[in-house]
Amino acid sequence: VNNVVTAIPDDASPALLQLKGENLFLRAFAYQSLVKVFGRPYVQGNGSHPGVVIIDKPTPTLERPAKRQTVKEVYDFMIADLLKAESLMTIDNSNAFATKYAAQAMLSSLYLNMGNNAKAIEYADKLIAMTGKFALSQGDAYKTYFSTNHSTDKETIFCIKNLDGTGSGFFYYNQSYTVEKFAALSKPLWDLLNEGNGDLRKSFYKVLNT
Repeated sequence: VNNVVTAIPDDASPALLQLKGENLFLRAFAYQSLVKVFGRPYVQGNGSHPGVVIIDKPTPTLERPAKRQTVKEVYDFMIADLLKAESLMTIDNSNAFATKYAAQAMLSSLYLNMGNNAKAIEYADKLIAMTGKFALSQGDAYKTYFSTNHSTDKETIFCIKNLDGTGSGFFYYNQSYTVEKFAALSKPLWDLLNEGNGDLRKSFYKVLNT
């Protein structure tokens, strides 16, 4: 990723700028996962706790990093990548590719995690306004949502497409957990799903008696 981002200048062709934007998005996507695992939530100490090491250039040799950046520095890095990615990506690919819409969705999520509700709403509204492109699944479409090709449906903004044959045609992150119904959920969430009658989300889980 760093090699691609560094090699493509900002005055390149639209196709190359799209590629650069996709890699900026994927870099931010990876750092989001890393900082969730190795850093504390942003709202604890306003991002002052240790996060992860930021490597934004090609590294030909493996060297021990000097220190971990703070959670705030990691968030600032991700946001800068996503803002640039949003401006560079002009090709409207399927949901299995990074797009400016995926960057906007991730920006909304990051701002929400930071407690910046105004910015979270701003970027969420950009997607909500795309009424012809995105829409919530309803009725029967919702019942079968987790067993369909998410690269073509209108509810999904970004998904990871399996290419090695192990995904059985499913197109989303951690797909095997939900498809095989191995996902673990907390008792408060299970209680919430059981409030009222007929919550379709209950069909995605199976109670195991131990």
